[in-house]
Amino acid sequence: SRLIYECSKSIPGFCFEKQLPTRVGHTANLDGYLSSPTEDVFVEAKCREIYSSHKTIEVSNVYEEIYKELQKLYPEFSFKNNGRPIKNGKEDNEHFKCTFKFDGEEIVHFDIKQLICHFLAISANLLENEHANKKIKFVYLIFNPKYNTCFENEKISSYRERIIERRNKTIDEIGKFDMEQLFKSIFEIQAKRLGLEGKKDSLFEFHLADQDNYK
Repeated sequence: SRLIYECSKSIPGFCFEKQLPTRVGHTANLDGYLSSPTEDVFVEAKCREIYSSHKTIEVSNVYEEIYKELQKLYPEFSFKNNGRPIKNGKEDNEHFKCTFKFDGEEIVHFDIKQLICHFLAISANLLENEHANKKIKFVYLIFNPKYNTCFENEKISSYRERIIERRNKTIDEIGKFDMEQLFKSIFEIQAKRLGLEGKKDSLFEFHLADQDNYK
């Protein structure tokens, strides 16, 4: 929150914490949103989140059908259902443990689950909202700890190489995806679910940024 606030507070009309329904599960919370006469800009900001593992995560049952449809339209993407999580000694029948893959390799650091939810929400908004811009720009903002001031703390400094390596691995995982094709596939799935096939199309751009080139 601090990262996107510091980067965006001087941008006129910028909206923090934009909420949009996914029309599948819960509401998506996008970190930032900016509307112009020609495009809608959405921002997701990451700072320390990329340093934890997303290798196996809990997902609501309602998304399994979305993932199945997605891997048909975008074959490089796949997922594995690893069974039910255990909560309070009992199986949680509303969720499943999920591992995502790209070309058969596990996605460990990139939160692809969240991005799919965001793309579902943006697609639904574009399809259902007559005021939504056809052109979508999605900015994925990841803090870059490239300055010495990031490592003034002695303990943090001792992890410097591992921190930089983890960030680079996350960016490598993101770079494997053709984001325009991913969005197009999710848009097609959403249009079919909402009964709005052929009613609208979209122009989509994905931009990876850090705090220096974000604006």
